[in-house]
Amino acid sequence: MKDQRFSTHENDSAGGQRTPPETSPHEVDVWVVELDVDARLQAALEGLLSAEEHERADRFQFAQHRRRFIVRRGSLRLILAGYVGMAPAALRFTEGPQGKPVLASGPPDEVLAFNTSHSDELGLVAVSRHDLGVDVERVAPVDGDPLVARTHLHRDEQAEMDQTSQALRAYSFFRCWVRKEAYIKARGKGLTMGLDAFSVSASAAVGAVGWPVADGRNPWADWWVRDLDPSPGYVAAVAAGGPSWQVRQKVFSPSEVEACYGRWCNLAGVI
Repeated sequence: MKDQRFSTHENDSAGGQRTPPETSPHEVDVWVVELDVDARLQAALEGLLSAEEHERADRFQFAQHRRRFIVRRGSLRLILAGYVGMAPAALRFTEGPQGKPVLASGPPDEVLAFNTSHSDELGLVAVSRHDLGVDVERVAPVDGDPLVARTHLHRDEQAEMDQTSQALRAYSFFRCWVRKEAYIKARGKGLTMGLDAFSVSASAAVGAVGWPVADGRNPWADWWVRDLDPSPGYVAAVAAGGPSWQVRQKVFSPSEVEACYGRWCNLAGVI
């Protein structure tokens, strides 16, 4: 899949109206958000946050963690605003079952689902017309043998890991982990679903077509996981219902965040 540049809306030449991007039940948009921005852009994004989000940001002990949170939440608001045609600061969020974030504002006939994930300096925002989940991890050396984490895997995944070369085990583990996390988040089950209760694949190969999820409590064909390649050194996956959907991976770079902010807030000369 190819990365596309950011464009959540276009301005009509006549009246400057914002046109939400077209999405269908067969498409999942995944936005790759770079979290390392300068202080000026961080301040602009902070101005979009709600009072509750400001309180959460202020609870971070380290400036780096606070910045990442502000950029994640501000970028999420900018991205979703393009879909529902509302100002980013006006969006409201609530929680569904098991604490899964849900968009509580927007047109009443607009069915829009989203999910987010982050790792170090990279964030993901997945958007679709149906339930979905996304997860990203930075690949890092695993202390000791990665197979010590096998207790978190399904027996089929454990068998795959056993056949993986030592050099690829850490990469394979993280690939498997993001696939499983994406599925759990799509189902909205959180930690109530054991990671060893279902299987995806522990293969290090990137699944261009997708992986069916084998879950004894649900038909396996109901849920599929697709791998993402968000940035060097990171692995990611997105999960959604059924095999008949495509991923559109897009880049939301700091320069494009600034351009989008300027269009929405009419402050292109300020930031």
